[in-house]
Amino acid sequence: MRYLKKLFAVFALSFFSILTTFRPAFAVVYEDIGKNFLFGGGRSVGDVFPTLGSLVTIIIRFLFGLAILASLIMLLLGSIKYMNSGGDMEAASAARSTITYAIIGFVLVICAFVIVKVLGVVLGYNII
Repeated sequence: MRYLKKLFAVFALSFFSILTTFRPAFAVVYEDIGKNFLFGGGRSVGDVFPTLGSLVTIIIRFLFGLAILASLIMLLLGSIKYMNSGGDMEAASAARSTITYAIIGFVLVICAFVIVKVLGVVLGYNII
């Protein structure tokens, strides 16, 4: 533990010393990275994400998909645990609670998606 504290202290000191040494160089750069940084196909960041809202939309879509995938995986794992409980009431109860929480999570994600879509229609802004 003492070694990790020393290692962290050395890392932090070197990071801050480099940061303060080159601070004027960081302040001089006024380039728009969206014009210079290219994605596949030669498209710039500005072409892929023309506004901050489009970036947020992509992140929200990804997180909704990830949440649905996680709830379905937990439902599958709970089902496997239930089948493998072998008559053990405690294991079966734990598996049932896993399945219940996975279903609750799935329903909450779907409800959140519907709420965001309805708010988008009501407010006139397409979030997703």
